[in-house]
Amino acid sequence: MAKYGNKYRPEVAVRAMIRDQIPEEEQPNATSFRNFRADNKSTLEKEHIGRTIHTFDKFLESPPEGIIVDEDSKIVNENETLVCFCCKPVTDTGVEYFHRDVEVNIGTDATYGTNEQDLTLIEVSIVGIYEDQMHRCLRNAPIPIAFLLGTGKETKKQYQAIFRYVTKLIQTGLQEKHGV
Repeated sequence: MAKYGNKYRPEVAVRAMIRDQIPEEEQPNATSFRNFRADNKSTLEKEHIGRTIHTFDKFLESPPEGIIVDEDSKIVNENETLVCFCCKPVTDTGVEYFHRDVEVNIGTDATYGTNEQDLTLIEVSIVGIYEDQMHRCLRNAPIPIAFLLGTGKETKKQYQAIFRYVTKLIQTGLQEKHGV
């Protein structure tokens, strides 16, 4: 089944097996091929690619305007990646809410298992609730404070790094704007 499932769409795979005179009792149906193809994940060990590490490190040395990389927690090598960063204008807006008399919460979201390099992206946002006048309902409005790009699935080390960075951003932002 792998020979046909990797090479053809499910409907075509069944016809190719008939063409190649595979006995009917050995032929899976198109649904089986669909399931096979959906579950057909690479069995190769996920790993960093050297060129990617070099390119990413170069990018971090001179990020686009407004992107701030936390040099204190930055790790980029063939065994591990851990980079905290923020978009300063957006972070400044979010940090401003800590100084105002506005009730906000901090939320996190993580995405992993979506790329060849096996990297995780973690976002920390402040989340406030506001009344949507047009739709006459309450909505939440997340404002990203910081992001972390790390190796593998979420780890305690990654969360500790990003929350240290968020704390630093909030304290620094309040000191810069309000002398707090």
